[in-house]
Amino acid sequence: MTVTTFSQRIILASAVLLLLAGCTSTTDTTVVEPAPTQSNVSTPEPSATPEPIVDGGPRDMANGTASPNADGTVAYVVAEGDVAGVICDRFGLSGQQLQFEDSRGGASCYVTLSPGDALNLSAERRGE
Repeated sequence: MTVTTFSQRIILASAVLLLLAGCTSTTDTTVVEPAPTQSNVSTPEPSATPEPIVDGGPRDMANGTASPNADGTVAYVVAEGDVAGVICDRFGLSGQQLQFEDSRGGASCYVTLSPGDALNLSAERRGE
């Protein structure tokens, strides 16, 4: 083996090592993809008028009297044996706050009710 061939092999080996060293770089090369756009998806405009409250009809533990008000709310008078959560279900107001018509103010679907209590159900408070 001649010196030239030996030198060429050393140079070649060094070049390979340098190339391999570049493959183990510790620099962060994370590529951040842009968030997908929703250009084809239309966003519905918020409704100025809430959807009307729909009475699913009297049922066990929600037999009170319901009367629609001119402002879109529903007046409900609690009957004997009524349960707040079942009243909420009857009107599709799960998790909805009820409003007592007297000075007691708001109540949840888990409040204890008495026969004759007057409630005001409003779609504007849905999802609270």
